[in-house]
Amino acid sequence: MERWENIPRYEGYYQASNMGRVRGIDRITKNVNGATRPLRGRILKGSKHPTSLYSYVVLCKHNVPKTMACHALVLEAFVGPCPDGMECCHSNGVRDDNRLENLRWDTHKANCLDTIKHGKSTRGIKHPMAKLNEMQVSQIKALLQSGLSCYKIAKGFVVCRRTIGQIKTGTTWGWVK
Repeated sequence: MERWENIPRYEGYYQASNMGRVRGIDRITKNVNGATRPLRGRILKGSKHPTSLYSYVVLCKHNVPKTMACHALVLEAFVGPCPDGMECCHSNGVRDDNRLENLRWDTHKANCLDTIKHGKSTRGIKHPMAKLNEMQVSQIKALLQSGLSCYKIAKGFVVCRRTIGQIKTGTTWGWVK
């Protein structure tokens, strides 16, 4: 059953549901000239951000519009404000599944681990700028262990020395053995 809760800072204006929807509430509104008129509440149609693919809605209070992520609004309405150092995570990895049961506040690291778990990570060869594959990185790590310099390894794999240094420290490709 769908339940609705007021969205913090927008009480009396907007509500979020445990099913991931956002609605405006019936209210009386004033225009710029001070005239009042009734405003009928309705379910807001979220639009997807072109790069992140998350659903967003525009909330307006005192004639000030603000674009907000639907998933964050649901969590704020039912769980509370985002704790410091946390962010909204989709447990099933589906960015537009904003049901309360699918959302949680968690760390950025946990969110990144979710993307790996759901196969949505762009690390390694999935990254559009990748110049190496896992087999090459494994070979590079073996060469580093044998004592060969980063400069010589970089020259042999036609990458910059910094890339080899990042592989050496585990900054990149840290999961490859």
